[in-house]
Amino acid sequence: MIWSNSFGYKILLLLHILSAVIGYGGYFLNGLFPRATVRSSPEAATAIAAPALQVSTLSQFGMYGVFVFGMGLIGASHKQVEFSQAWVSISMVLWVATIGILHGVILPAQRALKAGEGDRASLAQRISIGGGIMNLAVIVTLVLMVWEPGGKL
Repeated sequence: MIWSNSFGYKILLLLHILSAVIGYGGYFLNGLFPRATVRSSPEAATAIAAPALQVSTLSQFGMYGVFVFGMGLIGASHKQVEFSQAWVSISMVLWVATIGILHGVILPAQRALKAGEGDRASLAQRISIGGGIMNLAVIVTLVLMVWEPGGKL
């Protein structure tokens, strides 16, 4: 029996997909909040920014799970999927990029927005652009996982 059809493999796959939904799902709509903060009073902007920051802070753990369970899936695939395959390598690079954008752009801007520091329009723009890039990276990664270019035939 191929291990990729086993119960353990299916559990890893479920955890990988669930981590992606939890980790990246909030970002697909979280980008709507920054614009609302620009059109609001400073107090309302802080009230809007607080839950967006909370979603971002909690979602990062799902993003970490995507990587951990993805590596588990590769290891458990018994050479059906290898790190040397193009789609796996590109997906890993995109994951690192999304984590970098999260910690280098989005979270600092969300913290400043929540604290009422800095120019709200500039911070909102940084969050929106960072979120858009993350969304695009996730979509590209999904395409790579579905079609597996460079995978074994």
